[in-house]
Amino acid sequence: MDDSYRDGYKEGVIFLFYQEGKILIEYRPTEDGGTETFIPNGTIEETDKAADDRDYVLTALHREVAEEFAGAVTVTDLDYLCEHKVEDPPLWFQAYVVTGWEGDLPDHTVEDGEQYAELEWVPLAEYEKHLSFSSARATCLALESYLDKHPEL
Repeated sequence: MDDSYRDGYKEGVIFLFYQEGKILIEYRPTEDGGTETFIPNGTIEETDKAADDRDYVLTALHREVAEEFAGAVTVTDLDYLCEHKVEDPPLWFQAYVVTGWEGDLPDHTVEDGEQYAELEWVPLAEYEKHLSFSSARATCLALESYLDKHPEL
């Protein structure tokens, strides 16, 4: 599958699951046997742009959630948070907060049919302890601003 690019940046979508003051993070394995911590995300593909019924970024988000969680979760409520460009490697993320879903979130993500990254709920207030990538931190800052405007969450 061909990845989607915009102005020289590979396009991606971040789906930040939020519930009761906590966010869902993933610990992806590295080649040296360690882990890197991310907010679940995925690459936007050119085929996502073929869907006529909705924004291609949302098409990619729903496809990626289905892939990462092996079809166990369907997003029912989400809101746009922000966009964030990363220079190295060149990535352009669109970030969403997911506040409603059907199904049970598993304890790991799936890649190519195999268990891939462990998942953990952590307090939003502690995101800086867990997340070092600028895209993840920008997304958490955007979520904090969003929650200021939506105290019911």
